[in-house]
Order: sequence, then C-alpha cells, then structure tokens
Amino acid sequence: TIKIGRRGSMYLDLTVHGKQGHVAYPERADNPITRLTQILYSLKAEPMDAGTPHFPPSNIEITSVDVANPTRNLIPARANALCNVRFNVTHTGEGIAAWAKTICERYAPGGYTLT
Repeated sequence: TIKIGRRGSMYLDLTVHGKQGHVAYPERADNPITRLTQILYSLKAEPMDAGTPHFPPSNIEITSVDVANPTRNLIPARANALCNVRFNVTHTGEGIAAWAKTICERYAPGGYTLT
C-alpha cells in the first residue's frame, strides 16, 4: 500500500484539581471527577473534522482515567486522564492544545493542568 504522508500524533495529560474530603460532607469538598468527566465527554462529543481525501477524520481517544483513591468514601483532591490525538492536515498540535484548553476552561476554570 502506498500512502501519502502520515497523521500527526500528540498526547494530552490532563489533571483536574479539587479539594479532598469525606463523602459524608460533600459541601466541604470539591470533587474533580465531575469536572473531568464533563471535559472528557466534551472532547469526544463532536467530531474534530470529516477527514480529507487522503486522511481519515482526526480523533481523540481517552487511554487512562485515574484518581489514585485508596478508599471508597473519600472525594479525591485530583483526577487525571491521559489521551492520544491522531490528527490530519487540517490541524496543528498548537491548535489542538488550544481547543482542549478552551474546553478545560469551560468546566474547570483555572483548576486544571494540561500538558
């Protein structure tokens, strides 16, 4: 098979910060899992593009979600997700990072780290 070029690939490491607390007192905590799931849903909800004649549509895949929580009755202080983006020539790495940051700001303004 002869192919034209190759798609770009980038990793996103997203950590949403919250405030740890006991589940019996949710008003004293800030659960980052809720915001992380909203961000991840939004990243996956809309197609990134329709592809090109030579490349399939760009896509983002969530490859890991973790809170490192050792117990069931503790709201964690942070929630982390790893993603991989495969993109075609209609995008750049900088453009994808800006798009992801816009979505993060919508659900976790100032309360996240995205690398």
